[in-house]
Parts: sequence; C-alpha cells; structure tokens
Amino acid sequence: MTLADAIRLGAMTSEQVYGGVMEEGQGRCALSAAADACGIHPTCGNNPLGHKVGITPYVQLERLFPVLGRKVMVPWGGEQHPAQTVEVIITTLNDTYGWTRERIADWVESIENKLKNPEIQTHHATTVI
Repeated sequence: MTLADAIRLGAMTSEQVYGGVMEEGQGRCALSAAADACGIHPTCGNNPLGHKVGITPYVQLERLFPVLGRKVMVPWGGEQHPAQTVEVIITTLNDTYGWTRERIADWVESIENKLKNPEIQTHHATTVI
C-alpha cells in the first residue's frame, strides 16, 4: 500500500478534522486517516495517563512510508518557498489550506510516482523534487 492509498482508505471511514487530532471517536486529519488505514492505534505511544511514551503513531507512519521524510517543493506559492518534508506539507495542506484528504492523496501520489522514476530517486532523505 502506498501513502496515497492509505490516506484515501482512511478518509472513507471518518470526517476530516484540522489540527492533528488523533483520538478515539474523533475525525481524522490526512496523516491520522493514513494511520487508521494501516491499523495504527491512535493511543499508541501514550501511557494510561496520556503522556507520550515509546513510538507515536506518526513515527510509525514515518517507518512505514519513508516518503514522509523526503523534502520536496511545496505545492503553493511558487519557488520562493523552501522545500519541506512531505509530512510537513501534508499537515500544512490539511490544517492551513483546508485541502480535502482526497486532494492531498492525489498530490502525494504525484510525489510517489516521481520517486519511482530512477532518474529522480536517490537514497538521500533530502532529495528535492
């Protein structure tokens, strides 16, 4: 499964929310929707008192989808904006620009497709495409 597929699948099961909420019974941002689709429990990484411990859901997502750590050009504002990681861009598109999770998934798919091209892909997390 690709990250784009995970976002789309998770988006089918919840309402979209903004601000990175990932708690039981609440809606999901784009990244939380992907976590749901991958079976990553929202309270993973929290102890019974709610304090962060161990591996958080977002760290688990980064391990499943290394594309989240790739630096790419932002899809807004042209070249005057510095490249950001896919993870930061997804959060910004969801929380600041209000893109639907399906639109975000389409953008992620375009990045994943570019990374499949051997002329573009490298083994460095800082590749800018």
